[in-house]
Amino acid sequence: MLFKIAPPFPKREGFTLTELIIVVVIVTLIAGYLISGLNFISPKELNKEKEKLVGDLLWIRELANCGINNYIINFDTVNNRYSLYKNSTNPNNLIAPPYSLKVNLASAPSQITFGIHGKPQGINTTQIIQLRKGNHTETITIYPNTGAIEW
Repeated sequence: MLFKIAPPFPKREGFTLTELIIVVVIVTLIAGYLISGLNFISPKELNKEKEKLVGDLLWIRELANCGINNYIINFDTVNNRYSLYKNSTNPNNLIAPPYSLKVNLASAPSQITFGIHGKPQGINTTQIIQLRKGNHTETITIYPNTGAIEW
């Protein structure tokens, strides 16, 4: 009499449901990580940078309004950053370290000086600052007669 010996594991075809779920989860996690790392357009990031810049503009305008000193914001559109100064752009008069924006500083005047009563000094036209990330743009407007900042 001949006995047939069965292999220890039965031969199967395809994948189990558990294996498929694990693969789908891993692929989803990797895809999510790659998509977030590709620096897609984030209106939140653009908004955050605009709010930071507006906050600094309001701060130096109020400093100028409260005292007898001029306060200057100096824009560097090539490197997408700005610096805040008291009375002149001498490095000794820097009141805050240069801030590098995480978005493109598309257009801005080279500097804006806020003087007595928080009014911009030496300008007669509206100053426009544009921040851009991808195809999203945010605009900040500074009016010459009042120093009002619109965003």
